[in-house]
Amino acid sequence: MPLRSPRFAGDPILEACYAGNHRMFFGQTGPAVAAVQRALIDLGYPIPSGATGNYFQETSDAVVMFKRAHLLQPDDPVVGKGTMTALDNDIDPALNRTPLIQ
Repeated sequence: MPLRSPRFAGDPILEACYAGNHRMFFGQTGPAVAAVQRALIDLGYPIPSGATGNYFQETSDAVVMFKRAHLLQPDDPVVGKGTMTALDNDIDPALNRTPLIQ
């Protein structure tokens, strides 16, 4: 099942993280990093430099805070399957509601 949030869906790197085929970590750069940074910022996790697309210390710290808040293990600064699943669920919670059948 692909990512549901329009923020993430279709990005090959984020989809690979979600599928468990890739891990995003310190030193990586690009639009996928910026998308994760924007989501973390919007969810209230501080990245003072903003969504730069550079996965450095501020992003690492925000990822660890996010993972701890969601009880994700290991609580390391790596974005993988569990982190992407939680981000996808949190960033657009309306997408995760079961429709009412009338």
